[in-house]
Amino acid sequence: YILSITDEFGNTGLGECSPLPEFSREPLEQSLKDLNDLKSKLYKVQFTDKLLAICNQFSVYNLTPSVHFAFEQAMLSLIINRNRNINILRENFGRVNSEININAVISIDTLENIVTKIREKINDGYNTFKVKIGRDKFEYDYELIKRIREKFGNGINIRLDASGKWNLETAKNYLQKLSVFNIQYIEEPCSGFSTLCALAHKSPIPI
Repeated sequence: YILSITDEFGNTGLGECSPLPEFSREPLEQSLKDLNDLKSKLYKVQFTDKLLAICNQFSVYNLTPSVHFAFEQAMLSLIINRNRNINILRENFGRVNSEININAVISIDTLENIVTKIREKINDGYNTFKVKIGRDKFEYDYELIKRIREKFGNGINIRLDASGKWNLETAKNYLQKLSVFNIQYIEEPCSGFSTLCALAHKSPIPI
């Protein structure tokens, strides 16, 4: 689904809602219901160009991840279109790359299966992998990334996705330990835009 948000001046922002089978916890039907609920809440809402204010405004709605992503993407797109003379991305997030490599997603599994999947994807032409972490015991995550580096060296790029499993202090500790493995970046180590911003200033791994 595509979420389209239009302001009073006719500027439009677009966001994609695509729950993935075997990865997303919500089915497609639930996403459609949540999008329709969000639509009724967005009607004639006063708009702000501040990203943190936007996130705080709608955090009370408890959106499912795919709908939350679509909403934030649409709002960011709308902010950019409303401020064409300002580099909103650089102002809010620092360094901005014009392009990045597509990665293969490696879900939580046994070490043996993960190594097999990475080998298969390398044969398919991938050299960048987003590895899902956030197990109940961090030691398992640490050992997994360590073994991946030992087996494949620095010939592959490793990205991580913790799905917001950690709090701020835990994330600081874990990211410091994982930084020795040359991680390209980590996605959503914590939940919440303000928490991510606070962590980004101190994290040894880009977020």
